[in-house]
Amino acid sequence: MRKWQRIVVTLLLLVEVAITLLPVLRDVPPIDRPTVRIRHGVRLAVCTMLLITAGSVLASVWLRPNTRIWLVPFAGTHLAAAGLGWAHALPVVTLVAVTSVVLVPVLVLLPTGRSQ
Repeated sequence: MRKWQRIVVTLLLLVEVAITLLPVLRDVPPIDRPTVRIRHGVRLAVCTMLLITAGSVLASVWLRPNTRIWLVPFAGTHLAAAGLGWAHALPVVTLVAVTSVVLVPVLVLLPTGRSQ
């Protein structure tokens, strides 16, 4: 993977973490409404999944730039996050997860040079 690809993947993951983390930090659910608390809990869980995955991906991308094995757990985690977002009516989570699961593998799997 070329350096510009690593930089773009890093920026995408940082934007993803920021977009999913800001609503969790901003919203504090009221105690008397359990459905809001469940939704907030799901959002927090999905944010934690994506944060841990982003950290492991960033470590893999910068420490071992030629490996691509991290794409499988990355895609699985993001598809699970998209499913949770869809099931619990969290459109921002779903949109961010689907966008990342499409853009990051496309960037990583781009050909690095001319074929021979």
